[in-house]
Parts: sequence; C-alpha cells; structure tokens
Amino acid sequence: MGFFWYLLFLTITFVRPGAFAPALAAYRPVAAVMLIGLLSVLPYTLRRKQWPARPAAFANLGLLVLMGGISVAANGWLGGGLRAIADFLPAALAGALTMLNLTTWRRLRIAGWIIVCCMTGLTALSLDSYYTGYDAHRYVIEDGGPIATADLKSFIPAEVARQGDLIRIRSVGIFADPNDFSQMMLVALALVWGLRRRKGKLRWLFTFALPGAILLWGMYLSHSRGALLGLGMATIAAFWNSLGPTRSAILLGLGGLLAKAVQFSGGRAISDAGESAAHRIDYWNLGLHLTASHPLFGIGMDNFHNLNTQTGQTAHNTFLLCAAELGLIGLFLFASLLVFSFQSVAEVIRSSSDTAEVQRMATGLRAALAGFLTCAWFLSRTYDPVLYILLGICMAASHAAGRIGSDRRKWKLSSALWSSGILVLLYAFVIGQRLAGHS
Repeated sequence: MGFFWYLLFLTITFVRPGAFAPALAAYRPVAAVMLIGLLSVLPYTLRRKQWPARPAAFANLGLLVLMGGISVAANGWLGGGLRAIADFLPAALAGALTMLNLTTWRRLRIAGWIIVCCMTGLTALSLDSYYTGYDAHRYVIEDGGPIATADLKSFIPAEVARQGDLIRIRSVGIFADPNDFSQMMLVALALVWGLRRRKGKLRWLFTFALPGAILLWGMYLSHSRGALLGLGMATIAAFWNSLGPTRSAILLGLGGLLAKAVQFSGGRAISDAGESAAHRIDYWNLGLHLTASHPLFGIGMDNFHNLNTQTGQTAHNTFLLCAAELGLIGLFLFASLLVFSFQSVAEVIRSSSDTAEVQRMATGLRAALAGFLTCAWFLSRTYDPVLYILLGICMAASHAAGRIGSDRRKWKLSSALWSSGILVLLYAFVIGQRLAGHS
C-alpha cells in the first residue's frame, strides 16, 4: 500500500492538481499524500530493520536540512532557523520517500515510467497549445514575456514563430518556466533511453520512439540553451561505456553542429553576450563574494535574493547558491549526495552479473542525472523536490539491483575522498577570491 501512495505522490509532484483545478491548491495535496506515504512505508522499514539504501545517504539528507536551519540561525535569526528547516524538509523527504519505496528493480522501473508518462503528457499539452493556440497564455511565452490576453483569439504560436519571433513552450505548475520544463523533459528523455526494450515493434514504437520524439521536439521548442548543454552531457553519459571517450566526443561535436543548424536555442548564442548572460555573470560574482565573506555557514537559506540589490533574483546556479546560502559545509553535504548518486548507478553499470536491461536503465539514470545537473548550473535547484527525487532514484539503484553489499569499504572511502576533495578545492578558491578582493 505504501508504494501506491508513493506513486501517487510522484504523479502529483509533476502534474500538480492545483495547476488544473486551482481550488485544490489550498488543500496542499502533494504534502498530504507525501505524509500518508511516509506513514505507510516507515513501519514496514522499521520492522525489517534494514535500510533500503545506504544509511549515509539518509544521514546526509538530514544534515543538509539541518544545515539550512543553522545557516539562518548563524546569521542572527534563531526563529528563522526553524522556518528554514520546515521549508527545506519537504524536498529532503521527497528523496527519502523515494529511497524507502524503491527497494526492487521492478519498482524503480515503474517510478521511471511514471516520470516519463507525466512529462510526455505535459509536453503533449504544450505542443497542442503551440500548434492550435489553445490556452496559449499558459503554455507559451514570447521572448518578451507572457502572451497578452487581448492577443489570444488570433494568436497561433507556430504561425508567429514562422515569422521569426522567438516563441518558447512551457508547462504549468512547477514547470511554468521554459528552462525548468526543458530540464525535466531531458530527464524523461534519458529515462526513455534507459527503459527501452528491444523486443516487439509495437512496444518499441509506443515506449521508445513516440515518447522520445515528443520529448525531444518539446525540448527543441523550449529553445533552452541550458537544456542543449544538458543534452550534450547526457549523450556523453549515455554512450561513454559503449563508444568510449573519443567516439563520444565526436558524437557530441556532430550533435552540436546539428543543433546549431536547426537553431535549437532559437537563434540565441551560447555565450556571455546578451542581457540574460550578463545578469547571470553578475549573480555568480555576487555569489562568490558572499561565499568568501561567509565561508562556513553561508548567508542563510533563501537569503540570496535579499542581498541581490540589483534585481532581487536568486543565483541562477544550483551549486553557487548552495555555497553562498549554506556555506561550504552545506556544499560539502550537497556534493556528497551527488557523489553517492553517481557511485550507486556506476556500481550497477560496472557489475557483469546484471542483465543488459538493468545496465541500460542504470546508464539512463546516469545520463538523466548528468543532464539535470548540467542544466542546474544555470538554474537554482538547491531546494527543489524534483532534484531530490532524482537523487533518491539514483541512490536506490544499487540496492534495488542487489549491488549494495559489493565493495562497501572501497565505496565509502572513495566517496569521502571525492567529497572532501571538492570541499578543499572550493574552499581554497573562495578564500583566494577573498584575498584577491582585499589586495
């Protein structure tokens, strides 16, 4: 029964009921279903007395949430620390709930298909709006902003795009921004690749070709430059083992030429030119200075936009936002979760005893995470539940495939070395920036 509630939670996380029936938003259905899911699965887990994923992963999640509260309290607002913990807790619980439920490979595949179906459905709605104009103000934006209500009767986005205007599709709920939407379409596309099965033409058509085409076309019409870079990184992660580094690099280069030829980014250059890129660089410079001035505990969770007096925007970089708001201690915990996730799927990929189907799925998960994190370099996803769901799926992979007991000592040592190395390098970098600023 607990797994049913988890699947329902996963579904309404992506397809928000409040986005289609606003009256439901007041009842907070996502939080309610997550609570029911936790109450359903925790007794079973406690009776078994066995963690369904590595205990270090759960510990890291808890410490990261605690760090959110400490970062605020350390800056002089004790009451705000409790509020920060309450704000961060749902995202971490989404990751914990994922790990508690995905105890078998079958469950992991079902969760993957739920994500694929949700994102394919949302993308299909956006494509329908793009070509018919239906609800265009919700599913499409022009380069200058949302569609004006007065223009809706005669507005067909596809026709306007043919005239040279930049039109970008988006979705509703948590994917109302084209960049957010394309990031998750990329994850779903990588999962389609990992979930594919080679038997049966109809199965191949409806479980691989059709959803893959819808998602890829949706990514194209979002014209997200970050998604294009993420797609390149996901491609390398997907083909690295089968093609090797040289041929993967060649494939990436050919893909980049093709993307430029079809104007994947909508004619916008991928460079530091332009107002949007200039603002991001300003935010990143501010983030570095804030990290240098508050290296250990940061400036406090959800406080970056308050100190960004230029525009009031957040950092537009998941890793820099974490370092600036939670300090290098928080960044260490965050980076450890990423290491745990990549190491978990790598264990499954390396294992010769796993079937080709299991290894394909693990490769798809690695591609999904690599693509998501590449996009996250340009977006603020530090406290996003979707990120922790994806991390939870990846961290559950080794246990679900029966690999959790293999090479445990080496795994823990390598994870600690990687995480500590990241912390030391970043700490040296920001301290160098701080000293350079005073010279």
